[in-house]
Amino acid sequence: MAGADKEAIRRANPIERVIPALLNENPIKSAHELKVRCPFHEDTHPSLRINPGKQVWCCDPCGKGGDVFTFIQEFRHVDFKEALAWLTASR
Repeated sequence: MAGADKEAIRRANPIERVIPALLNENPIKSAHELKVRCPFHEDTHPSLRINPGKQVWCCDPCGKGGDVFTFIQEFRHVDFKEALAWLTASR
């Protein structure tokens, strides 16, 4: 897939919409970030940080993070190609 196609898919799927929708959560606003509960570990309070400006996510307790593609890969247990296809189909 060409880099331009990947960027178009990224722009069409803002991380601040994708992650809360998949987790069925209303994010908490905190400075320039949003917070939701992390699905990758036992999380009783929101620890997964979403940075809309940089289009990245990070969870300090479990050490996971990345962009919208890596979140889909981790959450859906798929490879990069399948994450691209899922994001394309979800538009």
